[in-house]
Amino acid sequence: MTPPGDSRTTYQPDLLGHIEYQSAKPIKAYEKWSITSIDTVIKPIVTIIRASPDLAEFCQSVRDSADEKYLYSPLQGIFRTIEGAAAEVTGYKRTQFRQLVSMSDHVPDAEDMSFPSNKPDFVLAEVPPTSDPLTPIIDVESDGVKWRQISGFIEVKPEAQEGPNVIKPTTVKQIVSQGANYARLIMAARPFQLYVLCMFIYGHKFSLGWY
Repeated sequence: MTPPGDSRTTYQPDLLGHIEYQSAKPIKAYEKWSITSIDTVIKPIVTIIRASPDLAEFCQSVRDSADEKYLYSPLQGIFRTIEGAAAEVTGYKRTQFRQLVSMSDHVPDAEDMSFPSNKPDFVLAEVPPTSDPLTPIIDVESDGVKWRQISGFIEVKPEAQEGPNVIKPTTVKQIVSQGANYARLIMAARPFQLYVLCMFIYGHKFSLGWY
């Protein structure tokens, strides 16, 4: 349950006039990767994902206008496939170990901080190092996830019209306001983090966000 005064639309007025749409900044932030060519990583992964049953299930659920909760399982499978494929293609040369974790109905542990009961659909959580292609899967029910472990997030909506972009700059979509709320919680829990990267998935489309 969302506490009073901290709803999904609370930050919409504050965001008006401060949003840059269709920006290349999130992509340019990674132009200096220590990888010879980003294509050497992306192309093999795209081939694997296109052949996966998880993608087929996700696409069918979107076409069927299924409830949002039915999108989580195939997306989790896709994210795990991407993690393993990326590790393999790059020769397991990781500098950070993170995993996209489906939060379901679980709210991240704020420990001693007075955080509201808000949570993204998926969080990018720091996990213990491993030499395997995949990090050991996190079970939020038994393992739990703390806000200070989270560096980014993914928010999912079942319909394409629920995406972040607007025709008129006088409005702010709910998903953008939600993202601002999650980003402020992440930066409050990680005071040395300067910004938060996220992904919005809405129907068959997606966008990157930078807060």
